[in-house]
Amino acid sequence: MPAVGTDAAQIPVQGNLLRNIIEGADLVMSHITHFYHLAALDYIATNYAGCPISGQAPWDPKDNTADMVSGTLATALILNYVEALNIRRETHRLAAYASGKQPCTPVLIPGGVTKVVDANLVTNMQTVLTSVRYFIDNTYVENVKTVASAFTPLLTGSASRRVGKGCGKYLAYGTFPDSAGRSSSQAAS
Repeated sequence: MPAVGTDAAQIPVQGNLLRNIIEGADLVMSHITHFYHLAALDYIATNYAGCPISGQAPWDPKDNTADMVSGTLATALILNYVEALNIRRETHRLAAYASGKQPCTPVLIPGGVTKVVDANLVTNMQTVLTSVRYFIDNTYVENVKTVASAFTPLLTGSASRRVGKGCGKYLAYGTFPDSAGRSSSQAAS
């Protein structure tokens, strides 16, 4: 079996892939949590007729501003908030197939993971990954764009108002090593 790493840490390729799946599922779950469950409702006006959570928001409706998402878009985002709870559970299930347990993964060990991979496990993982990927491609990305569009003038206005501009580059982490043991940032250079 091919291995990744140096003499001190030979990691089987399959173990490395499983570890990347576990970390990737956790990363996707974290992004969904932060957008929908920790931040999105701060950008959604809830004081409109037919709002499914009218009166339940933790802020006073008089504080809603013109740049907040409202109306039918807000309703769609709120309903996707609920769907995102199910997708979070699916990402936990995906990681649990590889790790045995989520959200606290006890199986990462030197040299790989403790889970044995068989055809049934791969099929189960592919099924879950398909539903998670569908949600990301067709709901999550569109919802992020919708919320971001409400703030485009603020973020791209005059130089004195360029909130969060930074250096203009993305922050990246080399979380997922390839079969040669290089992180994604090392492999790209």
